[in-house]
Amino acid sequence: MRVIRFRAKAAMTCHRIGRDKPLYEKGDWVYGWLFKSVHSYEKREMDSYVIQTEIDGEVMSVDVVEETIGQFTGLHDIDGTHIYEGDIIQGEYKYQHLVRYNEQEAHFTATELQCVGDRIFDTNSNSV
Repeated sequence: MRVIRFRAKAAMTCHRIGRDKPLYEKGDWVYGWLFKSVHSYEKREMDSYVIQTEIDGEVMSVDVVEETIGQFTGLHDIDGTHIYEGDIIQGEYKYQHLVRYNEQEAHFTATELQCVGDRIFDTNSNSV
């Protein structure tokens, strides 16, 4: 069965009521189900993204940073670690590749990265 799962970095530190230790610090990876939330503030609509995750049998909603959202590809590396959209993986002959979703062909792809000085480029789009 195909697993639909996302990850993103927490937008802020999240606490559970009545507990001192935070569930997530700002910038921690959060894994779970992704939702888009629309808020109205001073007559403006603002979008934000939330990942719902289960902790100790409770479903928690965590605000996340949009630019860090990545979907699980359904693949694992040689150590069994999940591979997500946005990951940089090492291919054959030590070349590095960026995992992205290809909208036109409706599948995940890994494009080779090139280093020029201190910058890294995706060979397909000339940016990273």
